[in-house]
Amino acid sequence: MDSSGSGGAAEPEEKPRTEPLPPAVLARIERNRQRALLLRQARLARAAPAAGDGDLYLLTIVYQGSFIYGHRLISRTEAKHQYLLKDCDLDLREPPLRFVLKKNPHNPVVKRSLDVWGSEEALEEARESREENREVQKQKRFNKKVKELRRAVRSSMFKKDTSVHQHDYGPEEVVDEEEDQYRKVCKTCGHQLTYEKM
Repeated sequence: MDSSGSGGAAEPEEKPRTEPLPPAVLARIERNRQRALLLRQARLARAAPAAGDGDLYLLTIVYQGSFIYGHRLISRTEAKHQYLLKDCDLDLREPPLRFVLKKNPHNPVVKRSLDVWGSEEALEEARESREENREVQKQKRFNKKVKELRRAVRSSMFKKDTSVHQHDYGPEEVVDEEEDQYRKVCKTCGHQLTYEKM
């Protein structure tokens, strides 16, 4: 008979097992469940800051909404980009800003940036110079890629001379007679060799 369903009776559906599981399997399921709960609790304990005196907020938390007091937490990345601080400025300078004890951690970050840069004008100048450097580096990378592309397309025009240059020095000149210092200049590349005679 053909099982394509073109004629015969429909096959009966299989019913799920209703037999109870053996005690060994039930024990293993319970052990795995307990282990998963312990792992989850350990992960949550590591992620949450320890409760201390007052409200503590991690500097790395970003919250876009507003709190009861209307403050917004500043993230570590935002503090580093906006105020040009480094990890050592946030962690190692006194007081370390891993946890912020105030309701608005934005103010200590601004204060820290003023400690690092001296004034807001210096911070703005540093930010602008970094932006200019970024643009210069971007242009250099672009020019380098264009040059390599040209070199790849017209490789016969860009033969680099890899031969070793042999200096051909001219006559020696006296630099200082008292200390017996003399100098020779290469005729082809202009290299100067200064030496003293014994």
